Amino acid sequence: LTILGIHRLYNLEIDSAMQTFKSVTNLAPGDPRGPFFQSIVHFYLYGLNRDESELTTFLDESDKVVDICDRLLDKNGGDTQTKFYLGGIYGYRGLAYQASGSILKAVRDGRKGYLLLEEAVSENPKLYDAQMGFGLFKYLLAKLPKSMRWILSMLGFSGDLEGGLNSLRLAAEKGTYTRTEAKLYLAQFMFAEGHPDSAVKYLNELRAEYPENTLFLVLYAFW
Repeated sequence: LTILGIHRLYNLEIDSAMQTFKSVTNLAPGDPRGPFFQSIVHFYLYGLNRDESELTTFLDESDKVVDICDRLLDKNGGDTQTKFYLGGIYGYRGLAYQASGSILKAVRDGRKGYLLLEEAVSENPKLYDAQMGFGLFKYLLAKLPKSMRWILSMLGFSGDLEGGLNSLRLAAEKGTYTRTEAKLYLAQFMFAEGHPDSAVKYLNELRAEYPENTLFLVLYAFW
């Protein structure tokens, strides 16, 4: 049902996707999965229209996901799936803050997300969806402007452009929930890095799978 919701979301059937994720929540009210993807719908909408109300709603809804995950981890600190969702939601918060220009908040939440995903993968190496979070964090840190590089030393991290792209490839090939999104980021990053053939390959795969997504068509035409 979650995968059906993701498919509807990428076909830009926004209302239908939201209803599907609400059904997931109703079926498993104590599980972070439904609330996680409900909040992600608002993250995507903010990315498309930069409506501040969508950003506010996403952040509010993501707080609920954090609360659910914290309660579950209080009961079972070894729950790798919950660590994945907690790390994932912090990662998306970091991306949202970056898009809104709040770089310090973006790095703060991105770092939290990265460390949680790292912990989850150390306990479950087959958690391939987490690789998208690793890929984004490594790549985006590598692309920080020189004026912001001081943040890296403060965090104790360094950017890794190729490592980031490799992590995204792993998510695109083996991920369950992040496969489509990893391909989309890969397409954009490969184009930015001067590899248009690879970029168009990923984008064409997305266009074939989601023919109703006009965003993919516009991006293809723009390139």
